[in-house]
Amino acid sequence: MARTALKTRYLAAVCGFLLLTPPQTPLGDARASGGAGENPPLPTLEVLESMVGESPEVLTALAVLARDRYALELEAGRLSPSLVGGLGGGFFNEPEDVTSHDMKTYGQLTGSVGVSFPLLGSWSQKKIARLRAEIQASADYQKTRLVRLRNLTALRKAYFALWSEQRKLPILQDFLDDETHVMTVLRERMGKNLLLESDYLEFGTAFDAVRREVVESRINSARALNVIDLATGRNWSIPAKIETPEIPGVKSLLADISTHPALLEKQEAEKLYEDIRRNSRNSERSASLDVTVPFTLDIPGSRGVGIAIGFTIREPFGALTAGKDVAQLAASADAIRARHETRFARMRLEGEFAEQVMLHDYARESLDAQVNRLLSARRSVFEKIERYAALPGDTFEQLQQSRYALVRVAMDLCNSELLYAETAVEMTGYVEERQQTARTNPVPDAVENARLLKLPGFKRESEPELVASAAGGAASVTASRGASPRVAGEAAARAATASGWRPLHRGVFVWDSSLLSDGEAAWGELRRRGITRLLVSFSAKEIDRLIEDDGALDRFNEMFADARATGVTLDLLLGDPHWLLEKHREHLYDLIRFFSPFPFRRIVLDIEPDQLGVPEERRGELLEALIGTVAGVAEVTDLPVALTLHPRYLEGDLGRRAIPAFRELGVSEVILMIYSTNAENVASRFAAICASGGGVRFSLAQSVEAELPDEESYHRRGAEALEAAISRTASKVDESKRAGACAAEDVVLQDWKGYRAMAGGGGR
Repeated sequence: MARTALKTRYLAAVCGFLLLTPPQTPLGDARASGGAGENPPLPTLEVLESMVGESPEVLTALAVLARDRYALELEAGRLSPSLVGGLGGGFFNEPEDVTSHDMKTYGQLTGSVGVSFPLLGSWSQKKIARLRAEIQASADYQKTRLVRLRNLTALRKAYFALWSEQRKLPILQDFLDDETHVMTVLRERMGKNLLLESDYLEFGTAFDAVRREVVESRINSARALNVIDLATGRNWSIPAKIETPEIPGVKSLLADISTHPALLEKQEAEKLYEDIRRNSRNSERSASLDVTVPFTLDIPGSRGVGIAIGFTIREPFGALTAGKDVAQLAASADAIRARHETRFARMRLEGEFAEQVMLHDYARESLDAQVNRLLSARRSVFEKIERYAALPGDTFEQLQQSRYALVRVAMDLCNSELLYAETAVEMTGYVEERQQTARTNPVPDAVENARLLKLPGFKRESEPELVASAAGGAASVTASRGASPRVAGEAAARAATASGWRPLHRGVFVWDSSLLSDGEAAWGELRRRGITRLLVSFSAKEIDRLIEDDGALDRFNEMFADARATGVTLDLLLGDPHWLLEKHREHLYDLIRFFSPFPFRRIVLDIEPDQLGVPEERRGELLEALIGTVAGVAEVTDLPVALTLHPRYLEGDLGRRAIPAFRELGVSEVILMIYSTNAENVASRFAAICASGGGVRFSLAQSVEAELPDEESYHRRGAEALEAAISRTASKVDESKRAGACAAEDVVLQDWKGYRAMAGGGGR
């Protein structure tokens, strides 16, 4: 009895604390901190773990546990003598005595009050009812612990999944970034009958497969984020960088599972079912001892009072004739079942833990194997780059095959890392805190692996010694190969990577997408002009047609197919200065969501702050608004985000504020709109901004618009003057690179309509 009372008080205390104490976390209310309609970014794994108790699943289990607590209190209250009482009354007309003919008429009020003591089976039945309530409360208490433990395990595994996917995406994106260059070279080799069309198409499928991997990675990330949301009871967003997760380690591979809630539930039930078995003997024979004080009041007449003692016993005829105690036999069967369930639970937990240990060993061996494979695949790419720079033949195709093989091995390595981390998480869930060690990232050599995942041949600027050796012989073998001017230009670009800058792509702004609807003529002209990147904008009417007209949607999809066949990348260009203002940003977000199913390479925000007509002294406010808009866009899209900007926002005090903010937000590119035909000034200004960019990548925008004066546009100066200016800028950037850091990418022309007119009409 004392043990039961103690457990009742313990359960009551636990329920009261968990249900009535407001959640205390380092972040407070994450929903509130995120603002209306905005989910806060994921904090560290350790912070998230403190929120597991706020999961809807855990809170549901706690509510069930509270119900069981009250049911247990109710049954405990019934295990005591009962207060009995009654009250009655009546009106009588009867003879004064047995033989009298005289009648008397009166009213009478009767009543009694007393105590009834349960005996024999009645007492046993009440004890059994209390024990069954205790079984339920104990089981739900351990189930609540188990739900918390499983949510914690799921949370940790989901966080590792997000971390793993973030390690994959840069590898995949690096591979896709070279698609235009690779397919252009392969197409030219096919045109010279050096490559079969089937092989050309086969190389294209490699990029398709990697794009599918990117989508799969985003799906995996969405699933993992949903698990984290459910485990913490809050909605989160994925930050630009997932903090490296850390979990407690396991001291011993011989886990003591005696405190695991799944086992404790069965052990406690086994003890309570044994108590029920002991109390079930003759439980069908019920009895009670009633001690009452009756009283009467006759009207008219007097009062009377007395005392009464009664003993009552009941037993069903079936129990009398059965010849066996059926209730006790049933209770004995329950006790036997509980013992077997306890043994089964112990064996299952021990087996699961042993399996996780073996899976952990397997994951480690797999991880070691994948690291060795990755080292071998990296070496193969190094060798293929050197062969391509020095030898004629199909060395370029061999290089692409090695690069794709390297991507596959890198994905396998990331998956092996994830498996190793997941098995470590599972093992931690089987041991109590005293058996755990300090928190750490369980993945062996995670930092070193990250370095290996910076793949050669993808981000070539990160492998200068490799590219330099590979490019050394490029110029000398170009002539012997009989390469076309385009291929020679690509070789020169590779050779320049280690020492200076040459534009990786020539791009144009396309404000009227109907210019691309001329079929092969339009795309053929792009190919002849050397254009490999289009920044395409769509008017409100065009968007309406896409929504309402299936034919327009088909033509829109054909545009992507034509672009890929031509070796051109498509960026989504969005421009409206009002999107700087918070109240107008939702329209921008809606547009991005509308275009999200289509395979644009990146989003380019052409939001010119100065178009709002704000005084010069308030440009700092405009910059902060622009940063806010970029941050909002990054939250609603997985695509890289670039933006166009006047150079004044990247210079002086504004630049010192803008560049760190853009780097923190992960802006993939800033296109500097330096619209001037003074080539020396443009080159100096662009190179200076690039050199101070601190890791932000820049492209140069030049105007060829007929509407602008000659001081700003090359439209009337002609293509020759434009190319000379671009070469001057490249030379200036080279000087800047030799002096320090400088990250420059493309040249973008404003715009396609003006460029066609300029190139067709010649220069002045």
